[in-house]
Amino acid sequence: MMARMKKLERKNARLKRMYADVQLWHKVLQEVLEKSAEAIPTR
Repeated sequence: MMARMKKLERKNARLKRMYADVQLWHKVLQEVLEKSAEAIPTR
């Protein structure tokens, strides 16, 4: 049972890192889109 718990803890840590990476990419892409929208001239 302890081995299974350790395995789940490792998997949970990996998923948390993946989630943090996705959140970071989301923020970066939002900023890029905002900046590119500002650069587009309006008529």
